[in-house]
Amino acid sequence: MVRPAKIFIAVVFVLGIAYALSSAFFNRSIPTDADSAPVWSPQGDRIAFYSTRDGNAEIYVMNPDGTGIERVTNDPGRDADPAWSPDGRTLVFTSMRDGLVDRTRGIAGLSNEEIYTVRLDTRAVRRLTNQRGGDLQPSWSPDGATIAFVSTRDGNPDIYLMDADGGHLRNLTHHPSADFSPAWSPDGAHIAFWSDRDGDRELYVMDRDGSNLARLTHRPGPDFAPAWSPDGTRVAFVSRRNGNVDVFVVNRDGSGPEPLISGPSNDILGSWSPDGASLVISSDRAGGNEEVFLFFWRESRWVRLTHN
Repeated sequence: MVRPAKIFIAVVFVLGIAYALSSAFFNRSIPTDADSAPVWSPQGDRIAFYSTRDGNAEIYVMNPDGTGIERVTNDPGRDADPAWSPDGRTLVFTSMRDGLVDRTRGIAGLSNEEIYTVRLDTRAVRRLTNQRGGDLQPSWSPDGATIAFVSTRDGNPDIYLMDADGGHLRNLTHHPSADFSPAWSPDGAHIAFWSDRDGDRELYVMDRDGSNLARLTHRPGPDFAPAWSPDGTRVAFVSRRNGNVDVFVVNRDGSGPEPLISGPSNDILGSWSPDGASLVISSDRAGGNEEVFLFFWRESRWVRLTHN
């Protein structure tokens, strides 16, 4: 006879693995063999990404043509999910450098990621969060004063805000669903994110204080990883609504969804270029490994930036 305690442990283990795999696919915070999560600097002069090319997930920056790759972080803990400060001098990122897996909070506490910043001139690292559970997917507000991020500190993933120095923490979503991938509108007035609160992974937008929540997408199949166009009129996102991992775009009021990138490859959106001419993408279209590409959407033209 199998003891109930053993059954419980087995269930927790299986659910934990499922949670980790879901996080790896939908949240992009658990690194694989990849050059992933690429994002343009606000000035358009560099692209940040994380990579396992040196044996561990670290943050890198490079020129827009793929040259001049520099390693920004150097720690045995996983460093991922970089996002730029508005002045282009600092990156905020997710790391497990100061903690291992925290099993004291069950499934919601499976990972103990925290949020840090690193200055590009000095490589000085500063820790912003210090809480059981995962703090991940940071996104810097356009005015530089605030960072949006995801946290499981209250038992499930919610969208939070904190000041750029880590103070004045507040929960924006307060919902039992999973809320992920906060993305600031260019004017800083709104935050887009994805949530499964209505039974499917869809995109939503809210005011920066969490009010006036509106749903942007309405179709079966996961929609995630929102990124605002530089003029704030549209939101690009990743979707599996057609069976593949494709990139779509929708107007900011939810109208006019249409595919930008489709096909058998896995194409994960990073961000728009500041001039709106291209999207930086992490894709396995070059033969299996995830590499960083630019996609010039008006011309349907691809430029490969990394060759890891």
